[in-house]
Amino acid sequence: MIKALMIIDRYHPVWGGAENQLAALSTQLQTKDVQVSILTRRWTLDLATEEMSNGVVIYRTGVPGNSTVWKDACYVFGLILHVLRYRNHIDIVHTHGAVLLGVVGKICSVLVGKPNVVKIATAGKITSLQQRWWGKAVLSVLKRSSKVIAISTEIESELQTADVPISKITRIPNGVDTERFSPVTSEVRKKMREERGLNSEEQVILFSGRIVPRKGLDLLIDSWTVVSAKFPSAQLWILGSGTNQPDSVEEELQLRIKNEQLSRIRWLGETTEPENFYQIADIFAFPSRQEGLSNTLLEAMACGLPSVASHIGGNTDILEHRINGLLFTNDDAADLTENLLNLLESSEKRQKLSVAARADIVENYHLNEISRRYSELYRQLVETQ
Repeated sequence: MIKALMIIDRYHPVWGGAENQLAALSTQLQTKDVQVSILTRRWTLDLATEEMSNGVVIYRTGVPGNSTVWKDACYVFGLILHVLRYRNHIDIVHTHGAVLLGVVGKICSVLVGKPNVVKIATAGKITSLQQRWWGKAVLSVLKRSSKVIAISTEIESELQTADVPISKITRIPNGVDTERFSPVTSEVRKKMREERGLNSEEQVILFSGRIVPRKGLDLLIDSWTVVSAKFPSAQLWILGSGTNQPDSVEEELQLRIKNEQLSRIRWLGETTEPENFYQIADIFAFPSRQEGLSNTLLEAMACGLPSVASHIGGNTDILEHRINGLLFTNDDAADLTENLLNLLESSEKRQKLSVAARADIVENYHLNEISRRYSELYRQLVETQ
């Protein structure tokens, strides 16, 4: 039994792609003889310092409240203390998310003499570090990690540019539970839509993600002014929120929608069952400006939802234009609009992309296979330690 300590800055009930991916991965890893525990930040006082969820122990450390230099220092100190305290119950330290967290994970692994794995969740962070004087020191520590996971081609390229040894880089994409995230029959879909107040003529464009600038929801709202005029029966559904996000633009965008008197837009908030919305929508819109490898895009495609996504790293790993989805020029609302209209006008195109999207995700991103690759990596690192 391999004992893996997962370190992540935010975890449920604080939502996000990295958090959802880790939750799903942890469940799968336990079926492959990997015992998972999760160490995260205690953002609010009501969060327990220790609890069990789906067979996984979640530990929380640090001083509750928004991030400050002092609270960040307390958090890092808490991580180190935890690793030292439980050193005999840890075989591998695996950080998820930020590069800086990966560096902390490496320091923890050195203190207890265990291998470490660093998973970088978002592209662009390594390039940004290279432009700062202190960033080079951070990257020098990162290079000493046992393994660095590149979830996309773009992140792999950034790591190589930063002179991370190729032998230290492993490509493992995010995965998706293709049983949970799957299409439903036309009869079930019709019933689900009726329960949401939709008739057969109404088409739903769905956005899912955190309401922060890099997710590009503002672009989709720009596009909606044109799309809604040409398709008066269409609706825009927004799944997610900016809660607990320091750069949230949720209130700003809600105010804009009100001031511009935009109609047929539903704010759905956060949910633990996003598949219920993927399964009844007609198009998935993903206008993100920067990604690692989007969980929501994987989930939507697994549900057979035809997608329109920005032409950025990560998205281009998953989507092939006009084959299993549509790609639009990054940060170009006009191009986004054109692609959305293209799909709204043709049910045949939507059906073609739907079938191809589902098939591709099942073949290449099944969570069972992704977790198997991680479990094998852990064993290799532990055995060669």
